[in-house]
Amino acid sequence: MPPVQREVSTVGRKNWVCSSSARSRPLAAVTMLLTLAAGTGCIDWDAAACGSTGTCSAGSGGGSASGGGNASGGGNASGGGSASGGGSVSGGGNASGGGSASGGGSASGGGSASGGGSASGGGSGFSFTTLTVPGAVTTGLTGLSGNASVWYATSQTGAMIRQVGTGPIELVSAFAASHTLTGVYVAPDGKVFLSAQRELASCGASCESGASYTFFSIGGTAESRGLCGRSSTEVYATATSDGNDTGTLHRWNGSAWTQVSSNLGLKSPYGCVVLSDGSVLVGGQTAIALYSGGNVTPETIDLTGITSNEQFIMSFYAFAVVGTDVHAVTVNQRVFKRSGTSWAPVHGPNANSELRAIAALGTQAYAGGSASSGSRLLHLDASGWGAVTPDLAAPTEVRGLHWPSLNRLVVVGSVNGGNDPVVAVGTR
Repeated sequence: MPPVQREVSTVGRKNWVCSSSARSRPLAAVTMLLTLAAGTGCIDWDAAACGSTGTCSAGSGGGSASGGGNASGGGNASGGGSASGGGSVSGGGNASGGGSASGGGSASGGGSASGGGSASGGGSGFSFTTLTVPGAVTTGLTGLSGNASVWYATSQTGAMIRQVGTGPIELVSAFAASHTLTGVYVAPDGKVFLSAQRELASCGASCESGASYTFFSIGGTAESRGLCGRSSTEVYATATSDGNDTGTLHRWNGSAWTQVSSNLGLKSPYGCVVLSDGSVLVGGQTAIALYSGGNVTPETIDLTGITSNEQFIMSFYAFAVVGTDVHAVTVNQRVFKRSGTSWAPVHGPNANSELRAIAALGTQAYAGGSASSGSRLLHLDASGWGAVTPDLAAPTEVRGLHWPSLNRLVVVGSVNGGNDPVVAVGTR
């Protein structure tokens, strides 16, 4: 997401499931996701899903839910964040169900477009409707992250929007247009964090107002890229160093941003995800690194059969934890899967295309980007990755995915070459 955000993209997302066999119920949605193994305990079970006599068990890590969805005890709910220029990762929980989505059609203006459909393996699809975006947003959306009740999306012209529940899309007011927003992470408790080119930002309350955000400079020529986290006191931001393209990593500890690595051993960092043990995976140009306890370790990537030209443009934009696996998305609609400390491609290539965002619920996931041919939206189920058909009518360039519940998927991006913002919400 691979490890959320998400949006946001990450690891550490909790699921509460019926021990009897009914479908799972995600406790909270975060921008990068992790589904933890079933453990013991019981909280917030759904009578409609589990039955009036059903019992519940909690995801591993134990603890009870508090606040906006953080798990206390040994298992914090994790989130994820959006990768600049790449998409945000979000979601979590187990997906179930079958059937296919119907529809087709195109979006125009603020009108609705239906689409979605079945991916390989018979995964259930969504019917998408485009929502009206405030006129102050004049470019495509670049980042998306949310929790169970709200999501935020960013644009490079400094405008940010949000949606609470199924209400209208709102413009975050009084936000300085001078901030070039590249990514967002929304913690389970509703606190919001931003990457803004040369800056990082945090908001602890009243985040619907731009005046509530505090900005922190990371250097005159540095560039912040991606965000990920698993709580509002454990947020990470990828960035380039001040003066070159070397990857760096910054951490928010609940009160301040601090650079925790000045050299990640890779160039052009983008996506990241926080794993259940607190370590962080960071993607860059043809490289993935693991940050843990102050140490950085490069991971092995299988590039067999991938040309040098493709390797040159290959950046890992976003990660998601899918079940117990971690997936990462990149150019030519390739998806890589982690095994131990090694990565191998499990989908692609689709030439002159890319994937910028990924969101997961349990053992299923959606990934999105652009496509020179075929679908811009892919689906993963037990049969593997496959194209969603019919494809989305809009956006034509997907930059963020947020999967807060089984039957709702939020997609943001752009049309007209990145000039016009699009928000599409899928339901089923």
